[in-house]
Amino acid sequence: MGESGVLDWYCIELAARGDYTGTLAEWPFLAATLARRGHALSLATPAQEIIALCRALLEEECRA
Repeated sequence: MGESGVLDWYCIELAARGDYTGTLAEWPFLAATLARRGHALSLATPAQEIIALCRALLEEECRA
């Protein structure tokens, strides 16, 4: 996994912990990370939905 892959997972882990608030528009680096992984969300997506998605991504990665 390259450096960008590590940073992507770091962003996803932060979100899964609930470290994000507001909407995806406030976290452009996370929006880019999710888009690279096939989850191009609206910038109006609320933090709770982002947190749930990131938790699911981590669970999926752990099962892989």
